[in-house]
Amino acid sequence: MKRSNELKVGIFVVIIIIALGALTLKVGHFQLNKRHYSFFVEFPQVATLDKDAPVRFNGVEAGRVVAIKLVSAPEGDKVRVTLRIEGDIRIRRDAKVRIKTMGLMGEKYIEIGGGKSSQYVKAGEVISGVALPDMDEMMEHAQELSSQAQKLMQQLTELSKTSNALLKDNEDNVNKIIANLVDVAVNFDEFSADIKAHPWKLLFRSRETRK
Repeated sequence: MKRSNELKVGIFVVIIIIALGALTLKVGHFQLNKRHYSFFVEFPQVATLDKDAPVRFNGVEAGRVVAIKLVSAPEGDKVRVTLRIEGDIRIRRDAKVRIKTMGLMGEKYIEIGGGKSSQYVKAGEVISGVALPDMDEMMEHAQELSSQAQKLMQQLTELSKTSNALLKDNEDNVNKIIANLVDVAVNFDEFSADIKAHPWKLLFRSRETRK
């Protein structure tokens, strides 16, 4: 009886271990009997991208970030990110690899998309990612634009004041010019109406001019 209880406990423990193992594989995003391949993407900087961040291909989850490390290069230090991609997904060599933000918490992930090349990224290959915009530089640029906008507004205000002053100083002349233009327009209308009513006058005047 005692041995029977021990056997039952042993079987129960084995079942628990198997269940925990299966759960560990699922949580760790490992899939049994499925091929994967890895390649490297280099960025100038990766912000807060973490290991095990998701990799999406055209919006569909396609793999994981498995390593992030600094590497030295002649043109400057870079960050090399190792991507582990499902074996049935083929990435074109000219595809754009970007670091994007997901959700309100600002979690970073890798987005891969686009590309028209007939060649595909191979396992172990190193490609370049799209650089993240520098937030400090963007803030400085925004401040410069704001300063330029303020200067432009000041110039427009000064121009408006100058224009108003000129109009005030020459108000009489401007009114005379407008009155003369009105007279010219009225005379022209009267002349046009007269010619339409008596077109022979135009012919008569042209003959007098020839004489």
